[in-house]
Amino acid sequence: MKRTMLFLLLLALPAASSLSQQGDQSKWDKYQPRTIRSVMDANQASLAEFDSDTGDNNKKMVLSANSFPSRVTLIFTGKSRPLQGKRVELLENWKKMLKITDDLAGVFSTEMLFRESDKEYWIAVQKPLLDPLPKEVFIGKPFTAYIVWMGAIKDGDHWEWLFAMNEFDTPTSMPISGNSSR
Repeated sequence: MKRTMLFLLLLALPAASSLSQQGDQSKWDKYQPRTIRSVMDANQASLAEFDSDTGDNNKKMVLSANSFPSRVTLIFTGKSRPLQGKRVELLENWKKMLKITDDLAGVFSTEMLFRESDKEYWIAVQKPLLDPLPKEVFIGKPFTAYIVWMGAIKDGDHWEWLFAMNEFDTPTSMPISGNSSR
């Protein structure tokens, strides 16, 4: 029997419960201060296990029910692009795993490029944040982003990590009130 290449990290289901309870401001407290790199480091062993497998790279995927809700400090580069390719496939599989009925591909259809320390990351940004983010966050200046990790997918010889931004605040603001991302 052929071994499936889809590996699910089902340690807990905090992402599902946080999506169903987003209206409660205290839920933002679940977003712990950390770095994107620390989330990647915490999950590197799972990816290394797949890299040692000689199976089809095009079917290798790690989905995370533990979304590591994180408050990270990022620097906005001002660049954006549509979410596409393997990253859309990963988003759709994450949605199926958590049995989410919302159109996540529509909500997270755009990625923006951010810098954390000396690394750059494309992060899917919720549609309601696309207009206010470039108006409130200055290019090259740090701000706080509330992000979750959805997983990683093998694309050729490298892993694509998918993070999604649910909220942000600038040094002089609180999270946007009335935002549908809550």
